[in-house]
Amino acid sequence: MQSVAFSRDGRRVASAGEDGSVIVWDAASGHKENVFADYKNSVNAVAFAPDGGWLATADQDAEIRLLDLARGVSREIGDGNYCVAISPDERWVATSVSVFDRAADRAISYMDLSSKTMTACYGVDFSADGRRLACASSDHEKLLLLEVESWRLLGSVRAGGTNFKSVCFSPDGRLLVTGDVQGAVRLWDASSLREIALIGRHAARVNAVAFSPDGREVASASDDETVALWDVRRRRLVARVGTHNAPVRSVAFSPDGRRIVTGGADKSVRVYTRRRTLWGYSLD
Repeated sequence: MQSVAFSRDGRRVASAGEDGSVIVWDAASGHKENVFADYKNSVNAVAFAPDGGWLATADQDAEIRLLDLARGVSREIGDGNYCVAISPDERWVATSVSVFDRAADRAISYMDLSSKTMTACYGVDFSADGRRLACASSDHEKLLLLEVESWRLLGSVRAGGTNFKSVCFSPDGRLLVTGDVQGAVRLWDASSLREIALIGRHAARVNAVAFSPDGREVASASDDETVALWDVRRRRLVARVGTHNAPVRSVAFSPDGRRIVTGGADKSVRVYTRRRTLWGYSLD
């Protein structure tokens, strides 16, 4: 699976697959609630709206769609194929190449924004207060921070030799975590974009990173077929999560922080529960 996401109430999981489908699962039973199977190619990214009523997706055909779960219908709103994120107020849908304004029903290309600093992003994330958008840019190895509404560039950093693949805000908005093609998981100050620490490495590309809801841990998913859990304060590995036999494409925490969902290149969706150990079951 290319991408996974928990709903805000933790009751459902959405997955986006290379088979051209988006599936919404009951997180407790593993039963399918909704299936959208009319994509022509791989669906690369999926995000739950905060109210849980709709999803945003990005696919290999560079289409961004909004999926209405109650009605079972979708509509195309713009372009983008690598990533997607929804603002807390549900007005903005950020993609790899543009931001869609649901209030105005129009998409704004990053090249048209006041920053004029990038043309595409591999990872995007809104801060919890909805005031900032972080972008892991594919141009010139940059990490960028934009102010929502004005789209003024708040800061950017070019990390020589680092090709960013994913980015995530901490719950309090003070930190960013990134994963890169070189396998590194790094912490950044979200105001100054100063690198704080290299908290760990994978043996291959890091496809996705996620903060736990309490901000104490970071989960990272890698092509090295592992999911790692890192202690943010101590900057060290806590555990390897589960057993995987293929590259892991995505990872997300449940809202209560007690579960982790992963999507793998073996077409699996796995939910792991925090007990004394981490164990999982497959949704299939």
